[in-house]
Parts: sequence; structure tokens; C-alpha cells
Amino acid sequence: MANDNDLQTPAYVSFTTLESFVKRLKATTGPSRVDGSLLTYTSGSAASQIKTALRFLGLTKVEGGEDRVTGQLRDLVAAYGDEASWLTKWREIVDAVYGPIVQGLDIETATHQELSEAIRRAGAKGSTDRAVRFYLAALDAAGIKHSPLFK
Repeated sequence: MANDNDLQTPAYVSFTTLESFVKRLKATTGPSRVDGSLLTYTSGSAASQIKTALRFLGLTKVEGGEDRVTGQLRDLVAAYGDEASWLTKWREIVDAVYGPIVQGLDIETATHQELSEAIRRAGAKGSTDRAVRFYLAALDAAGIKHSPLFK
């Protein structure tokens, strides 16, 4: 399920950082919320970027000022480590969240600028480079073919 917040900041953390977070949850337990105590292993800015990405991807939802874990995150954590399950679940998330953003773009032939403009319209502030890099890594992780012009 996509996030339900209009013009929410697109994910701009490194994909590896987000995947490492999911891996840490798989190795421990699935919490009911994501807070600072879960992210003590990383810098404050990286923790903030992880939380932004989780919200954008619909993996957490802000309720009462807290980042509450959604079923999507629980399912993604459960799928981690099983390549076929991970690919299926991650692709669902990417399609749901980014589908509306890139609607109208042919992601197999579009240019980097077209993608940057779509990401900016989705709520990215300042440079879109990091948000574009996250999206490209997300496409690769989901096994989704994309334009070589995006790079």
C-alpha cells in the first residue's frame, strides 16, 4: 500500500542503509514503532533519513506523533532473506509508491531530467539527486527494468 500523505518527501537515504535497517529488524524483532532507540547505531541525520523513507514507502505511519509500523514493514521484514519473497514484496512497494509519481513516463526510455522532474513534483525539495539514486536502487532491487538514461 502506498503512503497516504500527499507531497510527502520522497526517500533519499541510501538504499543500502534502508536495507540494513530491515536486516537488523529481521535479526531481532518487529517493533510496534520506529523511534530513536531503534536507530542508536546510526547518526542523527541518517536516522532522520531512514524515518523519512519509511514514511514515504508506507512502511510506517505517523499516529499521535509516533512512527507506527505498518503491515507493509512487517511483511517486508518477514520476506527479508528469501530472495523470491523479498523481490515480490519489494516490487509491490515500489509499484504502489512510485507508480503514481512516474505515471505518464516510459521508465524504459525516459531521461534523467524527466525522472528528476517527476520526483520534484512528488515533493522532493532542493536537489533530487539522492531521491533519484534511491529510486534507481529500488528499481534494481525489485528487478524492474529502467532507462539507461536515468544514470
